[in-house]
Amino acid sequence: MKNYFNYLVNILFPEHCIICGNELCFTDIKDYPICGTCLERFKTINGSRCARCSLPLIDGVKECIRCKTTGFTFSSNYSIYSYHDWPVKEVLYMYKFGKKKVLSGFFAEKIADILNIKYAGIVAVPVPSDRKSIKKRGFDHIGEIAGLLERKHGITVKHLLKKKIRTKEQKSLEYKERIENLKGSISINNDPAYLLTGRERKLVVLFDDIFTTGATVEECSRVLKGNGVKDIVSVTVAVD
Repeated sequence: MKNYFNYLVNILFPEHCIICGNELCFTDIKDYPICGTCLERFKTINGSRCARCSLPLIDGVKECIRCKTTGFTFSSNYSIYSYHDWPVKEVLYMYKFGKKKVLSGFFAEKIADILNIKYAGIVAVPVPSDRKSIKKRGFDHIGEIAGLLERKHGITVKHLLKKKIRTKEQKSLEYKERIENLKGSISINNDPAYLLTGRERKLVVLFDDIFTTGATVEECSRVLKGNGVKDIVSVTVAVD
């Protein structure tokens, strides 16, 4: 009955793909408006990738120069896509800055797939946003994904971290400058609802949209380790 209702709604009020603009057919209707043809254009990172940050590498190379020269606190990051592979960058921009909140379903689905395959049963922790960024966007872009991971995909999500002070834009900063910029900006959320059990403290998975220099994941990991978490990994939509 539900499928029949959706079918009628789609005939009367057809949706259009957010990427190509073509009308979505009934079989395309998901929690997000992306047609099957455009979904096929998202190519996951295949072949060699840096074992630490996920940056695509030539065959035979196990670690990128950046990671060889940087001492990270977290163990690894796993990114699903390369940021500059079309249409990844464009869709992330639509989501974060174009107020296309409906795309949260797409990103939640992709992150959930990786969490269930690589980190089943491990607590997932969203990288926090500050209030000013949330107000500017009109919503918490990572918080939306977190909610769907819990409600739709059955992932255990704990909001262990909070952004307590506003930092300046990171885009033009190098890694060391980003680390300095982020220092002291993230703290533990002491809400009893998010307390970790002894088993959960062994490993947690951070998740975010883009891994650029690793500074944000590093600061989050430093705070988590300072509060008893033994090991941290991250999952991100894309690596830049």
